[in-house]
Amino acid sequence: MTETTVPGSATRRVVAIVNPATRRSPGPIVTLLRDLAPAGTVVSVWQTTGAGTTTEIARRSLQGADLMIAVGGDGTVAAVASAIDGSGIPLGIVPAGSTNIIARELGIPTNARAAVSLLYGAHRRHDLDLGVCGESRFLHMAGAGLDSRLFAATNPGLKRKVGWLAYLPGELIPFRQSVLEQVTHIDVGVGCSLALGEILTPGRTAMGEIHQFTRLRLDVRARYNGRPCLIERARLEPAWRPLTSIGRHGEYPIAGTLYLIGDGWTLSPAPTNPDGMTWASAKGDDYTFVRLLGPTVQAVSGAMRTLLA
Repeated sequence: MTETTVPGSATRRVVAIVNPATRRSPGPIVTLLRDLAPAGTVVSVWQTTGAGTTTEIARRSLQGADLMIAVGGDGTVAAVASAIDGSGIPLGIVPAGSTNIIARELGIPTNARAAVSLLYGAHRRHDLDLGVCGESRFLHMAGAGLDSRLFAATNPGLKRKVGWLAYLPGELIPFRQSVLEQVTHIDVGVGCSLALGEILTPGRTAMGEIHQFTRLRLDVRARYNGRPCLIERARLEPAWRPLTSIGRHGEYPIAGTLYLIGDGWTLSPAPTNPDGMTWASAKGDDYTFVRLLGPTVQAVSGAMRTLLA
């Protein structure tokens, strides 16, 4: 537990229960809770230590609290609500989980700074009905049977990577041996411009499914002022030619493409070979086309943002 006091006259104690394993890194949120606290506020931060510990930690820390804040997802919020039920202490939420359904239903911003500012600034309090199951409380839903088994079987690490999709078993998200097709039509009016970015990976890397699709076909067609200006077609078949083979992406597993349609596009200078990246561009009458190759999705998307800055 760490505690910070913001100097001032009237003392108010705020207790934050933080799930360190939440999808969004909690460190910057804790910093915001301290930095944005009004004068005279004592901010106590408690981290949970594993599954099933949140409610007990919250109960131990609520003595003398004027406000309890749950930093995490819906599970963290429900566990803190279980601890303070009947105490009269209000519950604040800084959404940092995979789905954050409770926060969304209450209109709490998903942006951390906005959520913390709302807690410390002008806001409305809502009286919520709690569902009861044994010693636990729930605020938005409870499940049994198949539903509860799906949630119990969810991989926490995968949930942090892909969000709510992790709740679905692989069989409900067809991928292996799939034939995928994407057709994109772009129509830009005269005097207007549009930027479209696409990133191509060898599969659902977060789920360990590399080169496990059968065929992927991409078709991009762009028009400017009613006239065709760019057509690109791609067909990928990993069993026949992997993405990293000669003539595809070479040594790079990730490819990105920027389609800049219309007038007025100027690319910012990019650093030479940033993060192991390589890229090249071509320009036509009404378009600029940029192909980027890199080692990770983050590197490719970062290079795209740099070029457009």
